[in-house]
Amino acid sequence: MADFGVTEVIGIMALVGSAVGAGLQYSAAKSASADQSNLALMNAQAASQEANQQGKLGMMQAQINSQIADGERRAALANVDGYKQEAEAGTSATQINVQKTREDFSRMLAAQRVQAASSGVVDTTGSPLDLMTQTAEQEQRTVDTYRYQDETQRRSLFHEADNETRNSKLSGISALSAMSQGYAAQGRALSSISQSRLNLYGARAQSNAMSTQANAGLISSAGGIAGSAYSLYRSTPRTASNLATS
Repeated sequence: MADFGVTEVIGIMALVGSAVGAGLQYSAAKSASADQSNLALMNAQAASQEANQQGKLGMMQAQINSQIADGERRAALANVDGYKQEAEAGTSATQINVQKTREDFSRMLAAQRVQAASSGVVDTTGSPLDLMTQTAEQEQRTVDTYRYQDETQRRSLFHEADNETRNSKLSGISALSAMSQGYAAQGRALSSISQSRLNLYGARAQSNAMSTQANAGLISSAGGIAGSAYSLYRSTPRTASNLATS
């Protein structure tokens, strides 16, 4: 065997220390690589869950807003029908009033003719004619008033119906807009989930690079230690008996 002096012992201890240091450095690098990979996975899972939750909340809110808008649309359409029905009912009532008014004035004119005849006065001249003319004019004014009021009311009601029709269309647009916002929220959620996955893949790639670097460092350290050991071996003095047996 070779006789080791102080220098050789120190060299051997240095080699052992280098090996231990390389092992510790390799272990630390591998641990850091694993920690980074696990942390990236947890971050990706948390980001995906948050994005998914935000997407669901966005869609839920959009559905609520869409239902509210759709309810307003249906209410507006119901108001349209109500205004139109009210207009038609008013016109029907006016027609009845006109007919009743004409019947009343017809009976009044008949009574005036009977009264004039019983008085021996001809109803085609003089005061009887003026009275019946005034009665006929009053009848027409009353009928015209009924029809004017009905036409004014109809126009007002149909104007309100047109407004409600516009409101129903706007509410329908609001419902579609709300759903579009919900789909946009889901789209943003999917985009965030995709981005979190890309971040995970990038972090894993860095982790793999760290692991590969640790392996390369260990191999490099092993090669350096082996070279140092060989150099130490070459420089160690040998006795004649060692040389004979080597």
